Amino acid sequence: MQEMIKGGLTIEQIRLDMPIPHFRGRLRNAFYAFGRKDVELAAFEDMIGEEGGVVAAFCRAIRVSDAVALQISSSVPVMNASMSLLATYVLEGINRQRNIIVDGQRNPLRNMNKQDYLARLEGDRFDLSSSSTVNYPQAVDLAC
Repeated sequence: MQEMIKGGLTIEQIRLDMPIPHFRGRLRNAFYAFGRKDVELAAFEDMIGEEGGVVAAFCRAIRVSDAVALQISSSVPVMNASMSLLATYVLEGINRQRNIIVDGQRNPLRNMNKQDYLARLEGDRFDLSSSSTVNYPQAVDLAC
C-alpha cells in the first residue's frame, strides 16, 4: 500500500480498487522449479520478528546453521524500509492535492523531491493495520 502511495495514489483510491495479488501464478512457478514438497510458505510478519530478520529466517529455512544465518543477515544492507506513518499520510495528502500524472504527463506543479525528505520523518512505522484504524490529519498545503 505504501508503494502505491509513493506512486501517487491515495488511500481511498487503493481501497476502492485494491489489486489482487497473483499468488497462484507465483506459487506455480516455485512448485515447478523446486517441487511442491520443497516449497514452504511463511508469513513475512513472522519472519521479520525472528532474530536476524527475513534473511536469517530464510537461511534457517534452507537449513543454514543459526550462526551462519545471523552472520549473513548482519551483512545485508537494510533496503526498502517503510516510511513513518506520518510521512506516509503527508505524502498521501500531497497526492490528494496534486496528482503526479496529469493528461498522461508528469505534473509540472508536483515536486517529486519531497519523497526523499518525507522518508526521513521519524515516528511510528507505517503498516496496513494502522492505516485502517488511524484518523490521519487533514491535508496541509505543502507547496507541492
